[in-house]
Amino acid sequence: MTLLVLSLLLADPGVAAYERGDYATAVEELSRALTDKPHDARLDFDLGSALYKAGRYADAEKAFARAARDEKLAARALYDQGNARFKQDNFKGAIESYEQALRSDAQDEDAKANLELAKRKLQQQEQKQQQEQQQQQKDQDEKNEQEQQRQQQNGDQSQQDQQQKSDEGKNEQQQGKEGQQQDAQNAEQQQQQGEQSKEQQGAQQQQDAQSKNQQAQEQRDAASAAQGQPKREKRPTDKTVMSDDQAARILDRVDEKRPRSRVRQKHSRSGKDW
Repeated sequence: MTLLVLSLLLADPGVAAYERGDYATAVEELSRALTDKPHDARLDFDLGSALYKAGRYADAEKAFARAARDEKLAARALYDQGNARFKQDNFKGAIESYEQALRSDAQDEDAKANLELAKRKLQQQEQKQQQEQQQQQKDQDEKNEQEQQRQQQNGDQSQQDQQQKSDEGKNEQQQGKEGQQQDAQNAEQQQQQGEQSKEQQGAQQQQDAQSKNQQAQEQRDAASAAQGQPKREKRPTDKTVMSDDQAARILDRVDEKRPRSRVRQKHSRSGKDW
């Protein structure tokens, strides 16, 4: 890439800075010169060349586009514009610039070579982009699948938790029913035990009363024996079965105590026996 300035312009500060490799200074001086001559295509071309050397490819692309308005500079400016686009990996734009440059100068071998190179680079770029898109889609699909699996696992876990809570609730209800039944059984057993205890107490009280009566009778019999009175036979109670011997003795005593009837003398109705 060369400047278009002639030797008579070498005294220009921008050109001098470009020649000694001070591209930053060259850009400043050429930009200042363009303020005085804004429509000078040669200054735009030289500014584009300085910007390109300074690594400012986007600005160089614009400067070359302005320079391409001049038909005499169009072929070279479009070629350099293609190079600036190539540096930015804008291979599609570079192809357009090279093709336009070849329409202006079909014999430009450099433009032909760079055009083929830009086409290969564009194909590689598109393939790479396609692979990246496929990889991104694959990653996104895997991410979506993992998210679905996570949601499904969360759903299954939630369903299991709900089922567990339901089972726990049923178990609590069953335990409550069993507890109520057990309480009822315990109450019934306590009631039965209370009734049995009362019956036992009643039987014990009856036995104690019978024992006291028997002791009292024995004491009376002992007192009667001490006074010379015959011992009273033990009478049968309602709950005691009388034996045949006891019945015979009782009858004998009854006959002994019964007074004998006197034979009444006959008297007349009118007579008196006193």
